[in-house]
Amino acid sequence: MSEPNTIKVFYHPAGALDKIQEAIGDIYFFLGKPKAIFEALQKEGFNFQHRTFQPFTWKDFELCHDPGYVEAVRTGSPRELAESCAIPWNERIVAALPYITASLYASTVDAITTGEPTMSLSSGFHHAKYAMGGSLCPFNDLNIAAEKIHREHSLRGLILDCDYHIGNGTDDIISACNQWEYLHNLSMGYFFSRLCVMHNEYLLLLKEKLSKELNSGFPQYVIYKAAADVFEKDPMAKRGPLSLKEIAKRDEMVFSMIKEAGIPVAICLGGGYYSMEANILIHLNTFKACSNTYFNTEHSYNFI
Repeated sequence: MSEPNTIKVFYHPAGALDKIQEAIGDIYFFLGKPKAIFEALQKEGFNFQHRTFQPFTWKDFELCHDPGYVEAVRTGSPRELAESCAIPWNERIVAALPYITASLYASTVDAITTGEPTMSLSSGFHHAKYAMGGSLCPFNDLNIAAEKIHREHSLRGLILDCDYHIGNGTDDIISACNQWEYLHNLSMGYFFSRLCVMHNEYLLLLKEKLSKELNSGFPQYVIYKAAADVFEKDPMAKRGPLSLKEIAKRDEMVFSMIKEAGIPVAICLGGGYYSMEANILIHLNTFKACSNTYFNTEHSYNFI
């Protein structure tokens, strides 16, 4: 039974990849983030609704990816193509992928149906292109979710990608699959890489760009990639634009603007490579910002 005034969190244990770094290397610790965030939400005693869901089929991946690439990932052959996302091919990862990628779709559909915010404990694999993976992203769950929602509900969506990096794979698939008419990608990574905006300047630019999209009349739902790798100490960002306090301000601003626009929102996690502890802190703050905005809770943020 659904509880009122609580965020639904979409996570399936079959998609957990905790301790996978023991098999493929320590640098891949971040693949265990979904389970770590879920357990942290439980440990902190937050009031939320846990939701599981049906996994994608391998045919679902072909909605936005070349069938030859999909088969390479499934079988591990040819290995160069199967590992084009720069993650070593591993049977455990292959088994988890249908669950990892279906999470965002299920979360977004629920947000659209109920009008309430949802949170998918998935990364939003924005570097995965139509015919290959890219930069730690095997399949693009963002585009696949949008494609399925367009086919099933005839709705237009906005991806608000607040990752440090550019969502180049998302744009590649929008072009390859002709998603222009029902999907916009606002990737803040483009603006950071070109303009090097930092701190409050970054937040002001985000407000300007998001306001333009929300007021355009185009999006009927938003997928918010609330990435942690914009943190100023993140090694993959080299020079991240935001402090921990500014990331919380980012989330507050985004949720306030989307709520005021009356558009459903589904959250996903995005990148984060400083430490698992930092990931947990940042994503729990995102959960708090969403709950405070939509359900008038008074959660305080943690910046330690």
